Amino acid sequence: MGTHYSGRMVGLPFYARISKPERIFSGFLTIIVRNANDGNETTDDFLTRYDDNFSNAQTRNIDNYAPFDASDPGTGSSNFSATINADGNLLLVANGGSNDINSTLASTSHEWKNFDSNDTAGITASGGALRFQPVNEGAGANEEGIKLVQSTQLGDTGLTASNYLWRTRSGGRYRFTVNCTAGSAIGSGEEFYLKVKFKDGTTYTGSAVAASTFSSAANSSIDFVIPANTNLDELIFYLLDPVDKDAANTHFDVNDVSLYKIVDKDRTGFGQSIGDYDVLVYHVTGCCHLKASVQPYKQNGAEGYYDETELRNYPNDDEDTWAKYIDHPACQNFVKFTLVSRHNNAYDNPDLGKLTNLS
Repeated sequence: MGTHYSGRMVGLPFYARISKPERIFSGFLTIIVRNANDGNETTDDFLTRYDDNFSNAQTRNIDNYAPFDASDPGTGSSNFSATINADGNLLLVANGGSNDINSTLASTSHEWKNFDSNDTAGITASGGALRFQPVNEGAGANEEGIKLVQSTQLGDTGLTASNYLWRTRSGGRYRFTVNCTAGSAIGSGEEFYLKVKFKDGTTYTGSAVAASTFSSAANSSIDFVIPANTNLDELIFYLLDPVDKDAANTHFDVNDVSLYKIVDKDRTGFGQSIGDYDVLVYHVTGCCHLKASVQPYKQNGAEGYYDETELRNYPNDDEDTWAKYIDHPACQNFVKFTLVSRHNNAYDNPDLGKLTNLS
């Protein structure tokens, strides 16, 4: 083919005609990859909208959850100011949950159970909420309330994804929130609690919440960390030692429930920052042959297959079938590339910003 040379540094490949029907191209290709920093390369994102992202970067701070998504944190706010992703309720199907109704409680097709009896005793529906009527009362009643267990089957192995009601991981920080309305007959001094149980049997219970907090619909939350080598097993909400279980309006209504992952205020917790972009420059060269993938020849060197007349007296005289030689010119195609440079300012990668020449 000979040697072909371009004295220009080009952003897009230049093309050169060698001799008909061959072509060669060579140039420099820049690729920008945003790293999700979640240990899973499949979630890394090629920046196909680079110009839009650059425009946003000129006028906005780094967003609370990811750079350059056109969300302005607002005047006077600091970067990384948020603690949860408001769209990340883990009980919803869109975020890995198995049933939205476990969060919205819009119907009775949920998996919430009586905390004590592990059945639906005391649980009914009322106006798009889960209504719970205590089954026991007095000082020995203990926890009268509801629970949601992560797995709908006993055990925790061999389950399909649909049997998991949410997805959490060991060491993660989470927020469990309940929106509740207490019945008017529940004394203002009676106490509600939010509690979580882990698969190793350990539990965490939040501080007491006075029933007066829920005189009208209101939220209450607890933040917790899942211990090492275990996972979240149960979400629990209960009224401790209810005074009365039989009088009118001694029930409480759970209007909705949410489970969020708390975003740590650091690079890893937010998944990415301005430094977590790989910028790679490749020198790419290729050559292609524009002729057909196969080229037949006859005995005398003429191109083409033998025709019906030339195949007379042969057992098979089909045209476009027989030839003396068949060449494969398209097999000369190739693409070669060399990583010329990689820039990455992510933490704990001191060598990634150096020029690397692998030629």
